[in-house]
Amino acid sequence: MLSWLTDLSRSVTAALERREIPVKHAHPPGSGTAFRTPRRRGGSAVPQLSAVEIDSIESVIAVFDEHSVRSRFGGRQTCRWRRALRAYANEAGDLVTSTALTVGARRVLLICDARRLASGRRASATRWTHDLARRISYECLVNGLAGHSAGYAVIDTDDEVHEVAEAVVAWHDGYSNGQDPRWPLHPIAGGHGVTPSSSVPHRSPRS
Repeated sequence: MLSWLTDLSRSVTAALERREIPVKHAHPPGSGTAFRTPRRRGGSAVPQLSAVEIDSIESVIAVFDEHSVRSRFGGRQTCRWRRALRAYANEAGDLVTSTALTVGARRVLLICDARRLASGRRASATRWTHDLARRISYECLVNGLAGHSAGYAVIDTDDEVHEVAEAVVAWHDGYSNGQDPRWPLHPIAGGHGVTPSSSVPHRSPRS
């Protein structure tokens, strides 16, 4: 889980651990580090994990916490703001994609805590999170991680924290009982949750 320790990340962690699903925490996008290791030059920081840890990780969850979301979507939407938001999307996309490829994750989930945003700004944060999840899906696909699924969730109210946390457990289990992903989690449309490349802006695959 790429996240600071907040009420949201603690709730998700507790829900997973109640089902005996271990959770490994790492710094989120924007912090400059991951799994408490220095950022590498010339690329995104990626987890430093043993072979056993890599084999045991099936899902990658990135939580964009309340403070981070409010600081990026709550202010004036100027040209400078748009450039900064694009740069943050690039960093977040690179970190989550690199992490997913490193561990061979079957699932990627983005959770955006928009509880303190006005409705109009919340809509902007929702679009941003959806587009980032779609981009990560595409980059994982073109870099050889076939068959994985991606999705996102946006927290609007305090009550949804618990609902999302419980939904994450079923999502991690892969809906083995025949259930389909549903609110409050939103799967990325397309085969295996991956958007076809024709609908995503072209970027060169990472070597």
